[in-house]
Amino acid sequence: MELQITIDWSHVKNAVKKHLSIMGKRQKNQEGNTAFAGITLSSAEEDVMKQYINAAVETFVGEMAQLVTYYDSGDFLIFKINNSRWAGTETSVTVPFEGNLIGYVVAYVANAVLGMNYPELAKKYESDMTNHLNAAIKLVFHKTPPASSNTSLTDMTGEIIID
Repeated sequence: MELQITIDWSHVKNAVKKHLSIMGKRQKNQEGNTAFAGITLSSAEEDVMKQYINAAVETFVGEMAQLVTYYDSGDFLIFKINNSRWAGTETSVTVPFEGNLIGYVVAYVANAVLGMNYPELAKKYESDMTNHLNAAIKLVFHKTPPASSNTSLTDMTGEIIID
């Protein structure tokens, strides 16, 4: 079963911008000033953010390579995943899968941006990336149990022939 997951690129970009903005307002540099200018990316740096986001998504997709049959990063991030394990539970699995992808991307970009000026803060995001990736892998390999039957062994018919 092939399933398509489509995520609006601007949604991912906005999630990254919001996270960096929140960090910038709350983190302080060695002089005690907010680190906003050193953490947030200006509109002139949007291309750099897009490069970081694409690198994050490509790394994420690479970890799922055995199941991803298609990937495109135009205005939307589009994945096609061949996974018979998700049959009948698409929404209950794909929604948290998308959340883990976005969380991974945010952590990846935060790690890259913080690594320039605040390497000690960047380490936290390495573990966040690992946690999001591991959670997504668990979702990919989640097996939906078959529905239980209303019949019992007494309903079974047939014969056994022993030679």
